[in-house]
Amino acid sequence: MEIISKIKNKIKDIKIYFKEDFKYDFLSFLHDFPPGKWWFCYRFVPKHRYNLVRLPLSPNYYDNNTRLFYAIFAIFEDHVNEAKEYIGGYDYIVGDDPDYDKYLANKDDINEFTLQYYKINREVYEDFYIAWHWWIARGKNFDDFIEKECYDEGSGEYDLEKEEELKKEQRQMMLRVVNHWQSLWC
Repeated sequence: MEIISKIKNKIKDIKIYFKEDFKYDFLSFLHDFPPGKWWFCYRFVPKHRYNLVRLPLSPNYYDNNTRLFYAIFAIFEDHVNEAKEYIGGYDYIVGDDPDYDKYLANKDDINEFTLQYYKINREVYEDFYIAWHWWIARGKNFDDFIEKECYDEGSGEYDLEKEEELKKEQRQMMLRVVNHWQSLWC
């Protein structure tokens, strides 16, 4: 009986430790040992799990071509969200104004280096801008969009030419992102 009560007391002490003290000990360990912090973050904090791509697909079977399309745009979406945080997004960089270069030149908060960088990378930003707005409007639900656009409920016919045209547009948007893959950093 004495052994059982000692074991129960040890278990109780362990529970109290994990309930009250473990969090502080663990956080101090992470603070004192930065590689430990990143080891932990890369495995358990969703924002820092860079080895995973979260696809915006419902649980189901998908062919590789579908998964690849959504993976490209999932990574691109993460990039755009980071760009919004750091540089105001591609709407800010590209702008809708045809005289945008003049607008940038007159901005007080943009230095000359940044201005030249934006001008050099203007094609990249424009492609990202177009691909992003296409993704928001059509791409996230592209399979549903194709079905809705190509199927005529009145006649019950399916327009294969329209489907091919939409898939060509899909390939063009993927290429807009993939052609500038080295620019996917903030």
